Amino acid sequence: MIAAFLLAFAGYSEATLDNGLRVVLIEHRANPMVASSVVVGAGVVHEPEARGGASHLLEHLLFNGTATRTQRELYDAVDRVGAYNNATTREDHTLFSLLIQKEFAEAGLEIQADMLFRSTIPAENFDKEKGIVLEEMAKDASDPGYLATETFRAFAYAGTPLAKPVLGTRTSIGAIPRDEVVAYWKERYVPSNMLLVVMGDFDAASMLAKVERTFGAAPKSKGTPTSATGSWPAPPKDNLRIAALEAPRIYVNGAFPLGLPAHDPLVPAVELLLDALAGSDDAPLRRRLTSGADPAAATFGLGTTLRTGKWSTVEFQATLALGKPFEPVLDALAGSLCDLGPGSPARSRIDLMRAAARSREVLEADQIHYYAMTHSEALLDAPPGWLQKAARRYDGVTDADLDRAAVLLAQGIARARIAVSGPGLAARAASWTPPKAEPRVSPRGRVDRSLACGARVIVERNDDSQVFAVHAMLRPRAASEPAGKDGVVSFLHRLLPKGTVGSDGPALAARLARLGAQVKADDDSRVPFDDYYTTPEFSFVRLELPADGWREGLSLLAEMLRQPRLDPADVEAVRKEMLDLQARRQASSRNRAVETFEAALAPGHPLTRPVVGTPSSIGAITVDDLRAFHRDYVTGSHLALTVVSPVDAEEVAQALDGAFAGLPAGAPAPALAPPPVTSTAGELPGDALKDQVTVVLGYTFDAPDDERPALALAGALLSDE
Repeated sequence: MIAAFLLAFAGYSEATLDNGLRVVLIEHRANPMVASSVVVGAGVVHEPEARGGASHLLEHLLFNGTATRTQRELYDAVDRVGAYNNATTREDHTLFSLLIQKEFAEAGLEIQADMLFRSTIPAENFDKEKGIVLEEMAKDASDPGYLATETFRAFAYAGTPLAKPVLGTRTSIGAIPRDEVVAYWKERYVPSNMLLVVMGDFDAASMLAKVERTFGAAPKSKGTPTSATGSWPAPPKDNLRIAALEAPRIYVNGAFPLGLPAHDPLVPAVELLLDALAGSDDAPLRRRLTSGADPAAATFGLGTTLRTGKWSTVEFQATLALGKPFEPVLDALAGSLCDLGPGSPARSRIDLMRAAARSREVLEADQIHYYAMTHSEALLDAPPGWLQKAARRYDGVTDADLDRAAVLLAQGIARARIAVSGPGLAARAASWTPPKAEPRVSPRGRVDRSLACGARVIVERNDDSQVFAVHAMLRPRAASEPAGKDGVVSFLHRLLPKGTVGSDGPALAARLARLGAQVKADDDSRVPFDDYYTTPEFSFVRLELPADGWREGLSLLAEMLRQPRLDPADVEAVRKEMLDLQARRQASSRNRAVETFEAALAPGHPLTRPVVGTPSSIGAITVDDLRAFHRDYVTGSHLALTVVSPVDAEEVAQALDGAFAGLPAGAPAPALAPPPVTSTAGELPGDALKDQVTVVLGYTFDAPDDERPALALAGALLSDE
């Protein structure tokens, strides 16, 4: 009987054959091919102590003939069906990959099973394959990067099964006898120590029958081979190994134990943080180390290496130009790993990393012969259904998970072992102590500069809040409105949330809702005295959202400002809304009194024009008027952006550079002269209203700039009830 079960969505199933082989079937009909990938628990960590390289040598030998085919016949059988047949050896597993047309899938499976279970490991080819492996070693020995990595491996993994090189050494390969390789094959190459992934254009039930007829014919083993035992030793006091190496650069390699099994629920949080920190050219640590006129490092990489059991690690690599000190690279790494809490530059990129991970999974799935390879390190002891959920494994990561992962990484760097190799270095053991993380200061970081388009940008970092708040200010407001188009700014602002060129109103609202973002583009007439957006001096768009989604939020804001939809139907809806507002304002004695007073105080001055227009001006504004006004008004010369958030100020400023890169500078903003100073007293009669009387008193005067804050405070105190 075959114990099988169907998982969450169509096209994915798992089964366990009677002989103990686990099988994963993934229907993927992008092209008429089938990929068969077999992961075998045979790697460096399983090899006898003095037999380093046995797994890799065995991988070579399994292509040398079987009980039913000579080596030539085996190669001919593969060629006849046009298959790609290859293998690779890793530290804790060996992977066999076969890609074939779907019509020949069963023939391919039979060839693969024949190699794995019925090889003869011919004695006459044994020394030849040893020679091929020794040639690989000689080739690798000419690569300084490989030599630096092996120096690192011997030191960083000392006391663990990982210390041996995957290829072995010239001594271990030269000394290993055939009978020990045969015994190792019989021990490790059994169905219960394998996992088969078949992916491609097939029906799962039919493919499972093919697998049963081919791989299912292998006998059941008496038991599952044991995994590597042991534990990570405590890091030595001298945790830094420096070695001389003839090379054109300096190599820095380091690692520390992850402390989690490969399938622990916290691993995706660790991966997200490391990707956010250094996984791309714009990641904060990568940019800090490799950018600028005189970078600290030429290249830098940081990530997890997942392995079976307890052997997963966090690893980092850097190459430095000759003469460059390596200590700043290590110190920057340690400081960044200790600064992964809320508000850190890396934490602000988490949603971006989630999206990138999902995209990577989708794209890799189309490369069916590579898909299992890219996940092979986690497959052999994966829980049921793990590969099915691989594309979504980051979606469930919470802020609490990220906090725990940040603590884990901050503690882990203290256990790091590092090897530095390069020319002119004196071989020695040394000690490196990670610098203590400096306490976070709030606010931290301020940028005040102009973008290429001329817009002014002021960005401040403040870790006391997890809100990303940005204000886009356009000025001057009333002075920019064409004659007879009073209120066109308010008209335009009310249209901004109605959609962009790329998203209609509902789609834009959905994008904002997904980010938890709130946008305010004009005054809400339903809220009394909420007049922040009705000043004749400038207009605002305000965006607030949780800081995790700040990058997409900035992109949305730029899209709204640069590419408003201005759909005719939306224009008419806003016109109706604004005409209704005019009617309600005219019914208010306060509004009418203020408008009459301001018009008389400075007749014709832009600061006294009606900010929301008049019924006649609003009624006359056309779609073409709005488009023309948008081109002139929303430009770099009119725009100022202010941001306060827990994100690094410089990183936000750089993102603003990108988001508003296409914004035209436009003509210089018109100068706004102050209104004339009141010279004589006077009284204006107002409209007669039955039930309410409003009295407005005021005058204009010239005040020095340094007295304006005090005057503003005095006005607020006098108007306080």
